[in-house]
Amino acid sequence: MQLFNILIEKFPFVKYSQQITNTAIANLIQNEREATIIDIGIGQGTQILNILDLLKHSEKLEKLVVVGIEPFSNALATAQERIMSFSTALSFEVEFIARQEYIEQMDFTSLSKLPGKIVVNASLALHHIQSEEQRLKTIESVKSLNPAAFVLIEPNVNHFEPDLMKRLKQCFHHFYSIFKVIDNLEIEETDKNALKLFFGREIEDILGKQEADRYEKHEKATQWIDRLVKSQFNIPKDVLKLPLESHLGVKMKYHQEGFFGFTYEEETVLAVIYAN
Repeated sequence: MQLFNILIEKFPFVKYSQQITNTAIANLIQNEREATIIDIGIGQGTQILNILDLLKHSEKLEKLVVVGIEPFSNALATAQERIMSFSTALSFEVEFIARQEYIEQMDFTSLSKLPGKIVVNASLALHHIQSEEQRLKTIESVKSLNPAAFVLIEPNVNHFEPDLMKRLKQCFHHFYSIFKVIDNLEIEETDKNALKLFFGREIEDILGKQEADRYEKHEKATQWIDRLVKSQFNIPKDVLKLPLESHLGVKMKYHQEGFFGFTYEEETVLAVIYAN
């Protein structure tokens, strides 16, 4: 939990990508009477808690439905408990719908009667979908819900590449940048090493497993944007903004290809994509 808190509170890639995502979602629904957030890969619910905190002063919102989609039962139960406990201090009703499923296996028709404006959030989740066909089908299924927005946070690197040597080169540049930023964090050396071990498990998945067993199949932001456009999503310009342009050497800005990027030196490590 301490490492997770460091990622959320201090690691600029995670901290600021979630900050702009959470703000965009809160701005979309704060003036609605009813709204729904579908969170793909909700984990233990930390991001939703931060969105609820942004909404706590809403004078118009009466009911918010949170659909938490998560394959792991313990995390999903924790998310539900934390969110419902937090909601007791809010002025609006919160309903939690738990769906213990992998997103690519879910029947989206079961979500056809959700109330109010719908926003779909997918933070570091969609790259776990194994195949190109499943990725496109999932995005098309999200589009069928007619969401007001679909917000993705994804690493901006091609680890979907089946050729090991090409993948090795891309992996090196990506994680070199991540580790350099970890070195710049004002945290204990033991925590820096623990963070590197955490990301080391991703490297092991990317380089050390057979193709059928890999789950960290990241792709470039432009690949996700191509799928979104193919699924009839619009990619609006300059919706996502931050009050600062750099932190710990990470430069943050909108890219004309259609995403908000987080760049260290020459490597754009992470992307936030806003579609509607």
